[in-house]
Amino acid sequence: MSNARNRLKQVGLIDFKTKNGSPNVVYTLVKFTEVRAQVDTEVGAQVSTEVGAEIIKHKQKQKRRDNSGELFPPEPPPKKKPPKTKVEFIPPTVEEVREYFRGKLPDWELQADIFYNHFSGLGWKTATGAKVERWDSRANLWIIEKKQQGNGKTEPQGPNGRHADKAAKARNLIAEYAAIEQGYDAVSHQTEIPDL
Repeated sequence: MSNARNRLKQVGLIDFKTKNGSPNVVYTLVKFTEVRAQVDTEVGAQVSTEVGAEIIKHKQKQKRRDNSGELFPPEPPPKKKPPKTKVEFIPPTVEEVREYFRGKLPDWELQADIFYNHFSGLGWKTATGAKVERWDSRANLWIIEKKQQGNGKTEPQGPNGRHADKAAKARNLIAEYAAIEQGYDAVSHQTEIPDL
């Protein structure tokens, strides 16, 4: 654009002035009617190519922006995460279980065999029927339980699944209350009531 303006000034067709470096320019036409044909031929082609290039650039910028005419264009739908591929459970061999148990318990060989037979008998499912996905995690739980039993941290189980000590305390309480109901003196039978 500036090239065409400069050529028009050189030819003497226009004059322009800027004020104190301002981008605003004041143009003055000089003898325009006399030299119109000359302007059309010499400058017209150059101006049209420069202006055409600017228009094309502007249109390309407009296309890059999503200018759908809406004030707030709709947000694009969120990208869906690909589903995780589920790894098929492959049951361990007896040797793998033995190697995992090695040195973790005093009777590690026996406990490894019991663990393997227990879960292979259940089809590698838990007692609730859920599939075992990580046998090593189940083995860790087994080892921790056996260590606790060996240290006396768990109480022995009775035949009905209750702890034997609590069941005995409950029987004693029932017998004591039955005696009170039959009229025995409560003071003479007074004993410490155990915590359940």
